[in-house]
Amino acid sequence: MLINRDKIKNFLQNIYHPYRIVVYNDHLERKATFKLTIVNLVSFFAVLICIVLLLEYLLFAFTPIKVIIPGINGNKSSIYSERLYENDKKQDSLDNLIKEYNIKINSMRKMFGDSSSSMNQEKSIFKLASFQGNNNQSIDLKDNNLKLSSDNIIFFPPVRGYISDHFSLATEHFATDIVTNKNAPVKATLDGYVLYAEWSASTGNVIILQHEKNLISIYKHNSVLLKKVGTFVHSGEAIALVGNSGELTTGPHLHFELWQNGNPLNPEEFVAF
Repeated sequence: MLINRDKIKNFLQNIYHPYRIVVYNDHLERKATFKLTIVNLVSFFAVLICIVLLLEYLLFAFTPIKVIIPGINGNKSSIYSERLYENDKKQDSLDNLIKEYNIKINSMRKMFGDSSSSMNQEKSIFKLASFQGNNNQSIDLKDNNLKLSSDNIIFFPPVRGYISDHFSLATEHFATDIVTNKNAPVKATLDGYVLYAEWSASTGNVIILQHEKNLISIYKHNSVLLKKVGTFVHSGEAIALVGNSGELTTGPHLHFELWQNGNPLNPEEFVAF
């Protein structure tokens, strides 16, 4: 087979033949001139394609994108996708827990900031805070006194002193006030966890403990709080110091409350102060 030398010569002349590209504006004024050949143009695009392929290789070889796109990296891609899905689920769960926690805290702050809150308001708050265990009510209303049905619970006296104000459903004073020395240790009446430990304008430094059998104990007007929220405390362990904090106090004393299933109990029926 003979090679046509003339055709080859013409082909080489064409690809190496210089061409001029002139750029004009709308007024036909020359703005730029480029001189190139077909060889230059092909070489430029070949280099450009090589650069793009190199960048693509580096992107998939050295970045996490290789496991994000399904099918590129086999099982690793599917595992990574599953982890992303699990993380999204955990994030949603955490957001819901934070919302529930904020609702509980706001409810408690409203109660402690409002000295005229009613019995129903306090019931709703402590029903929200009580243990999620036995849903059966274990207290009965008899002669306007709520009584704890379990007789095997031994309450430790939070302080020793004399009672200045008694529990009364009629006046909505759901506590026993005990006068004692300032900065005397306030002790946990039962084993439990610290549910709330903050300051409010009306009741000063307040600490609330959550116990078994849906029991809640409250200690108000403290000078100092010794425990933080979430801490487990034993019966008789110091959790605060007696004080005179808050607007609703006239001297150093402990305002002590007991609640069960959202209902107030008379502390004097269970604790020997």
